[in-house]
Amino acid sequence: MLPWNYDKDYNADRSYPLMINVHYSGSLIANNTDRMQGYPSFCLDAAANSDWVYAMVAELVANYRIDTNRIYLAGFSAGGSGSYPFASNLEAKQELTVAGIVRCAGGSNTTLSAAIAGKTSVWYHVGLNDSYDFGYGNGLLSENPNDERRNSNKAYAYVKGLDTSAGAVETVETETISGYECTITTLSLAGVEIFKRSHYAGMGHSAPAYSDPEVVKWLFNQHLSNRD
Repeated sequence: MLPWNYDKDYNADRSYPLMINVHYSGSLIANNTDRMQGYPSFCLDAAANSDWVYAMVAELVANYRIDTNRIYLAGFSAGGSGSYPFASNLEAKQELTVAGIVRCAGGSNTTLSAAIAGKTSVWYHVGLNDSYDFGYGNGLLSENPNDERRNSNKAYAYVKGLDTSAGAVETVETETISGYECTITTLSLAGVEIFKRSHYAGMGHSAPAYSDPEVVKWLFNQHLSNRD
């Protein structure tokens, strides 16, 4: 999808963010007129972490006015898990660094590649009653591989322990979002929120971030120059 009013003459010199939705897991922008107007951007649905998708992104960058300092990812469930390898592979295959990721749930992948871990900001959302357990509840596995709280904590600890995160400040706040009490832990460095972890008490396998305007605002404020 092209950005709102992309072809207007008065926008001829303007570049735009690229918003990639991983595994068709919904869109933060597309099909929402207010957001398409307020956050004009290219939108791409990426079905999988495959070479043709990375090649498509490179083709878009080569042929359209895309601001490569503002490439964003969002994913829910399998798309949440897939957002991490997608971001890492995009840098490895096309030398493009994702500025921000909105991740909702996802049962695997808690680290980004070393090449981007200190550059890509993440907001990780988890329903603490998520029971999407791939067989754990049926006694097929001895440990739940999709323990959302554990995975989000591991992802947070990984970023906090990076050398590039030295001096980062942690803050914790609680508010009500989408009818659920949410505890938001934020890791900030030089005024930039480099990692946010939202835990929703009582929520199951869901993606509240997609309806939260503050999440969209946060994502579109991410820019690679913020992390220089």
